[in-house]
Amino acid sequence: MGPLTGSLVIQGLVVIALMALSFICLVATHRLLDNLNQAKYFVVANCQALQKILWTTVTNTVIGGATTIWLSLVHVKPRASFLVMTGDDFSNSVTLIIILLIIYLIFKRGVALQNDADSIIWVVTL
Repeated sequence: MGPLTGSLVIQGLVVIALMALSFICLVATHRLLDNLNQAKYFVVANCQALQKILWTTVTNTVIGGATTIWLSLVHVKPRASFLVMTGDDFSNSVTLIIILLIIYLIFKRGVALQNDADSIIWVVTL
């Protein structure tokens, strides 16, 4: 297997990994939006969905950055333009990760407050 063939195989594996991460993120987003449409705001399932969205975004950013560095080091032109991250792509990804983390922390705190409120209501009704 020559260097070009190895490069194509690695690029193909990166594409498959990015597609799998995108699918996981879309499923988590669907679950989150479905819960929000059902007026289930501060539930554990929403925190889990946000956590999956956050981790897939972080992993996608790391894979994209590593692929960009690797392709520049071996001087191989990528077969797909989305395999290479520009400086703007990286900044946007980091900003998205920070925003998702803030939303996750708000929902996590909301779940804790909701559980406290539910336990107080449960004690009062006894």
